Amino acid sequence: KRPVKGGGTMATEQNLSEKELLRQETYGRSFSGLPLKAFLWGEGSTPLLFLGSLEGQKASADFLMYFAKELCKGLSRRKFLCKTNPAFIFSTKKLFFLPCPNPDASLLRENDLDHTHPLYRRLEGLLRNIPPEKRGFNLRGVAVEKNFNYRFGDSAGKIPDFSENPGTFPESEPETKALGHLIRSLSPRAVLHFKVGGSCLLPPVPRNSALEHLLLRQTPFLPLADTPAGSLEGWLAKELFCAVVRIPLPSDESPEKSFQKLLPFLASVLTL
Repeated sequence: KRPVKGGGTMATEQNLSEKELLRQETYGRSFSGLPLKAFLWGEGSTPLLFLGSLEGQKASADFLMYFAKELCKGLSRRKFLCKTNPAFIFSTKKLFFLPCPNPDASLLRENDLDHTHPLYRRLEGLLRNIPPEKRGFNLRGVAVEKNFNYRFGDSAGKIPDFSENPGTFPESEPETKALGHLIRSLSPRAVLHFKVGGSCLLPPVPRNSALEHLLLRQTPFLPLADTPAGSLEGWLAKELFCAVVRIPLPSDESPEKSFQKLLPFLASVLTL
């Protein structure tokens, strides 16, 4: 018996554990060889992608995992999330959570990189001069967030400091290459990118105007910022015509508080 929009979920789904509902896959490796992990939830045919910070911010990863676990709880307990039935979402959507698409930067931000690591010495001077909260690059020293094919030449020769290095060409880094391949293969209906701080980004998507208008109407953070060169958002909108929005998270909020604040918006996205 399959779930229906107004009804319950299958007995087998109710009895599944969180680990069984939230399936983990590896979609690539970082420059240093760390696994790039994706967590899948749902059995439907419409993919939605929820992305953590490309700068390795732990708070965005924690928020996404909290969001995913709340969906698991809602499904197993038949609990609606802001009038949205998790059983219906589970049967119609396939959600991809990528909490840490740049694990190298997470290591650098947390000062967890072993000084004996073979890649440490080549970055030692860079790490000495850049505070942990600004270490958004991988262990090659490339700012992954700026390594996508959107006005790439505009930023390649205008680097204010080495921490802003966009790389030699778009998707030159294993992190961006793996993410780009995953997104192309999925063709997600929408991509939500969560980052601590900054402004909201919502680049225009000519072929997805209805989705764009829905996101614009529901997005809780305004005004919108200009789409920067080399950004994931610019590439998705211009090349793939994919509806995408970058959502800023407050640095001083718990995952639970941020989730409750964003829940009406997230519920709208889940029904796209």
